[in-house]
Amino acid sequence: MENHYFSPISFIGSGSPGGKGSGLIRINSCLQDIFPEYIYKGIRIGVPPMTILLSDVFDLFIKENKLSPELFLDKSDSQLSLIFQKSSFPVTLIGAIRLLSNSLKGPIAIRSSSLTEDSLNKPFAGVFATKMIPNNNPDPNVRFLDLINAVKFVYASTWFKSSVDCFNAAGIDINIEKMAVIIQSVHGMKRNNYFYPDFAGVGRSFNYYPFSNGKAEDGVVELAAGLGKSIVDGGKKWFYNPAEPEVPPPASMKNLLDAGQTEFWAIDLYPPEKKNPFSETEYMVKLPLKILERDNSLCNLCSTYSISSDRLEMGLRPSGFRLIDFSPVLKGRIIEFNELIIEILDQFKKKSGSDIEIEFAVNIDQANDIKANFAFLQIRPMKSSFVNLDSSIFNLDREDIIVYSENALGNAVIEDINDIVYIEPSKFDPMRTAEFPLELEKINRCFIENGRKYILAGFGRWGSSDPALGIPVNWSQISAAGVIIESTKEDMNPALSQGSHFFHNILNTGLPYLSIDEQNPNDKGFLNYDWISKQEVIHSGRFFNHIRSPKSIKILVDGRKHKGIIVL
Repeated sequence: MENHYFSPISFIGSGSPGGKGSGLIRINSCLQDIFPEYIYKGIRIGVPPMTILLSDVFDLFIKENKLSPELFLDKSDSQLSLIFQKSSFPVTLIGAIRLLSNSLKGPIAIRSSSLTEDSLNKPFAGVFATKMIPNNNPDPNVRFLDLINAVKFVYASTWFKSSVDCFNAAGIDINIEKMAVIIQSVHGMKRNNYFYPDFAGVGRSFNYYPFSNGKAEDGVVELAAGLGKSIVDGGKKWFYNPAEPEVPPPASMKNLLDAGQTEFWAIDLYPPEKKNPFSETEYMVKLPLKILERDNSLCNLCSTYSISSDRLEMGLRPSGFRLIDFSPVLKGRIIEFNELIIEILDQFKKKSGSDIEIEFAVNIDQANDIKANFAFLQIRPMKSSFVNLDSSIFNLDREDIIVYSENALGNAVIEDINDIVYIEPSKFDPMRTAEFPLELEKINRCFIENGRKYILAGFGRWGSSDPALGIPVNWSQISAAGVIIESTKEDMNPALSQGSHFFHNILNTGLPYLSIDEQNPNDKGFLNYDWISKQEVIHSGRFFNHIRSPKSIKILVDGRKHKGIIVL
């Protein structure tokens, strides 16, 4: 395998590298201390080579093109993108960027790295854009323009509607934001017409949803075949406890098979000639698992379900349903991946002085002495502290409780909310969840304008990019929510939320998150629809109702005990 990980990080311009860039610089500086040979039991470890356009480049671009924030008022994201695409890049920097473009080989990712991104108290993970480009046109001028246009797109995302809403909800003036940009080689391999890693993942040193015999301090790892967009956008993936890598998620065989990954993300090396510079996924494609099988990658990632024995058999069998459960990696140990993850989470947690979340991608090549390459893509701090509450608060009679959860995150005592926005069960249609966010966005905007917070309740996984798993809202569309509740129905029963950018922001902003698994007879959680139905209706929409209580609602959450309660 080609060793291209350890080129020194380079910079263009001056100023700050931003939150994401600072994290990668920190990883790079720590790696040699932790892994002196950059190898762990046959796995090479590193940060893909990158160049950072520092934040003063952004300032210069804005200044030279006279892009005052007043120009962006009432503009759609596409209109904003067009304004930025038509703007000129600073002449003094064109030469350096052209030299960089000429030196880059293979697909590259152009990633936001704002000053606020990945901060602990005001995180904006996933709010700004990342764009991947194939970088394979034989004409160097075309490759250069693709790179410049991608940088402009990331710059424009600073003022996209979702970004502005997030900043407004957090009480931060978006016009003070500065954007550095990371230009980084994509970790993966060329396989026929596509480029992707064998798998990508997110690892946390703290697990808010421990299962089996696991403890919160064991951490949690989420994996998906292909590029990591499946995970960070809240799509289908596999998750496990590093202390018990062979233990599957808590679900029946049917639910495991239903929840398994059926598609994966890759970069299309031969995209259509018609370009769309206003799309983040212009050069990306979602592919069926048969492509993984064709490319000889699936055999390292899956088990095969046997109908006759009603069990999973490790690896790829001639016939049967393929479940991407990473059994060859986690059980068969074709590479010592889990041992590496445990070491990384432990060592970087110690060096960071806090719990951490990492993003990574892995290529497997068992034919070589180095059997895999592990690429760090990001590190960010995460909150994990709790304040114990008096346990007697959870002993009220059921009729006095509006919401009770035994899977609650956060630590909170909130007493200044009167509003609940919820989905009436009779209005819920799992086939139409993709239509829900636009209605919710309008409701959320009204709360932002009036400076109010609300309790948000719905079915399935909030923030999932897959409508079959829940409601595909983005962070900005619920930014005025003060509490979030997810519950299940027979036709909407995914695993609990964890691992996405959306979920990371919930945790680090301290937003209470209450889950109710109504399909699990051992879960005593509930939402009191009888009480809700008796309250004043402020708005009754196509999917959502908005009610208001005459008395303030009290929200109490003890994250250490995973219990949450909402009462008057």
